[in-house]
Amino acid sequence: MLRSARCSACFALVAAAAALTMGCGGDDDATGSSAPLSVESSDTACTPSQATLKPGTVKIVVNNTGSKPTELYVYEGDKILSEVENIGPGTARDLTVTLRAGNEYSLVCKPGQKGDGIKAPITVTA
Repeated sequence: MLRSARCSACFALVAAAAALTMGCGGDDDATGSSAPLSVESSDTACTPSQATLKPGTVKIVVNNTGSKPTELYVYEGDKILSEVENIGPGTARDLTVTLRAGNEYSLVCKPGQKGDGIKAPITVTA
């Protein structure tokens, strides 16, 4: 009987520790966008669904509404952080990137996959 009581006490202690640990992980919504960022890339524009994001891992869905293949670059300052290429007209591709608060970011769509592209700045706030 004593052994059974100790096992029950140990189990309760482990369950309480697990619950406390899960509570310390933080709020998932505070570390990343809750919904994917949609970017419309046309022949003349690069339009994100929102210009302000939360820090963390962000899924970007690029929709090509233009008449030529396009690509999307995510810049941190003047450094390419991530990219997705060969997005055909009428199609969409996904890209996942981690963004930090306080850094300067921009999205650059390149219709026809040439030139400097069309720039859309985004802000990442805590």
